[in-house]
Order: sequence, then C-alpha cells, then structure tokens
Amino acid sequence: MGNLFRGLATGLLAVCVLAITACETRPLQLIIPDFDVASVDGVEIWRVESTGQITAAGSLAFVGIQAIATNGENMEVLEYQVVYPGGGVVASFHTELIRDAVNPDSVRAVFQFDPQAQPGWYRVSTYNAAGSSPLSVDQKYVM
Repeated sequence: MGNLFRGLATGLLAVCVLAITACETRPLQLIIPDFDVASVDGVEIWRVESTGQITAAGSLAFVGIQAIATNGENMEVLEYQVVYPGGGVVASFHTELIRDAVNPDSVRAVFQFDPQAQPGWYRVSTYNAAGSSPLSVDQKYVM
C-alpha cells in the first residue's frame, strides 16, 4: 500500500509540474556507481548525433535527499531539477534512490528528462565540485 501511495503521489506531482511547465518528459533510468564517494551533484546528458558528434542536451541538477519512512519501510528520495543546455530550469522532480545491496554507494533511479522532443541516443556523465566524469560508455535510446 505504501509503494502504491508513493507511486501515485509522485505521478500526480509530475503531472502537475508538467501541466504548469508544458514540457514533455521521458523516463531515463540511470545507475550511478559512485554516488556518495564522488559527492555527485548531478548528471550531464549528451545527445549522440547521427554523425557521431556529441552535443549537450541538458542536465539533472541534484537539490537534496530526504529519508522517508512509510509503513516501516525506509527510502531515500532525491529532489532534482531538469536544466536546459543554456541553463534554464525546466522543472523540479523527485525520484527514489535504490541502493545496490552489495555496494550501497551505487544507486539506481529513474529520472524524468526533457530531450526537447528529440528522440535519439544519449550518453551521460556525472559532475561534482571537482569537475565532470568521462562520458558513459553505454548509451541509451530515449524516445
């Protein structure tokens, strides 16, 4: 029941934000293997053009994490902002961080991302106060 309520509340929040901002987002599931140890502040998203050229497609700026207990279950919720390449904030969202049982520094989350209506292949890098990580080897197709 708790997971259903959280899912509905998150979905309702996303619908309200989307109605206000009039942007179309798409889910982007990511695994960040060094979330805590690297003090990750966000994710940069890069579009892989048909020529192979990589262009900035925006970023996910992490705002903060809240620990929430619901029906005896503990979960971490990350607040983040979707940011256009030029720096304008599109919207704020929340997502649950799911930690790897073997390596709790590794987190998995589903982020809402606005590819500015351009389906295609995307790669990511994380960033913190020291700079950006190398681009991911893997790429994801976002419709």
